[in-house]
Amino acid sequence: MLPRKFRLNDPIAFRMCRRTGKKHETSVMTVFFQTNNIHVLRLGVVVSKKFSLKATDRNRARRLCHAAALPLKDCGLDVIIIPKKELLRVSSQKIQEELRAILT
Repeated sequence: MLPRKFRLNDPIAFRMCRRTGKKHETSVMTVFFQTNNIHVLRLGVVVSKKFSLKATDRNRARRLCHAAALPLKDCGLDVIIIPKKELLRVSSQKIQEELRAILT
């Protein structure tokens, strides 16, 4: 589980990141991001039932996104990740590389 200080829980900050942040799409995920004032990565992962009807698949996608973003914890960004179905078919290292390429 992602530590509390790295979660994007505030609905206002979440909405602002989604509306005014930069958007980048890859083959496995859509990423919204913007800078924050606390100099710590805050992450939100949105996985709907449209992704998969199985909760185990949705939870696995969340865990993969959390694991990929955790090494970037000092970047000072608010990040929202919306995974695509192809995320479950690629390696966790590829997910981490794509996320690093987008955010740095």
